[in-house]
Amino acid sequence: MKIGLTGGMGCGKSAAGAIFRELGLEVLDADALARRALSENPKVRAGLSEIFGGRAFLPDGSPNRPEIARMAFSDREKLAALEAAVHPAVREAWTQRAREIQNASGGGFSALAVEIPLLFEKGLEKRFDICITVFCSEATRLGRLRKRGMSPEEIGARDAFQLPPLEKVRLASVALFNEGDLDFLRRQAALTLLNLKNRWTKTP
Repeated sequence: MKIGLTGGMGCGKSAAGAIFRELGLEVLDADALARRALSENPKVRAGLSEIFGGRAFLPDGSPNRPEIARMAFSDREKLAALEAAVHPAVREAWTQRAREIQNASGGGFSALAVEIPLLFEKGLEKRFDICITVFCSEATRLGRLRKRGMSPEEIGARDAFQLPPLEKVRLASVALFNEGDLDFLRRQAALTLLNLKNRWTKTP
């Protein structure tokens, strides 16, 4: 079973991912997979040079992530080109890992979750059996982002690329409420995982 895990920026999808890991579910972080591709994948690195020129890499050869992010989020064409270069490598990585987990399961229940910020925005929900979104109140979300040091302008610029959190709730198979009580979030996650296992065992 492939599970897509998402949520609005500041809603707590990473906290939910950490809890699912504690509960024994393997969770991949699509952003981490993308960072690995930027550092290690020759085809992706060639694409970066083509898109961003000499500013794509630091003198030591590592990706200049702050500069890449700045240029990409200020130019939709560059952002689209960056995604076209990176996303196929990320999808292949999680697809391969899902196959490995399934092959090792011996016919029993197997599942892999992938944390993807823009799951619905990029139409990736079709690649998953179940989609889970994490949400909270708007006041809580904005407060968390301000604590990270993000300005209202930065928040607005990032939000412009995302669906509203409640729209993600509408599109999801399961929604987890994360207003800050991690014990409550953990109980929701545990119940969700139990229901998914039960659903799999009842499937002919």
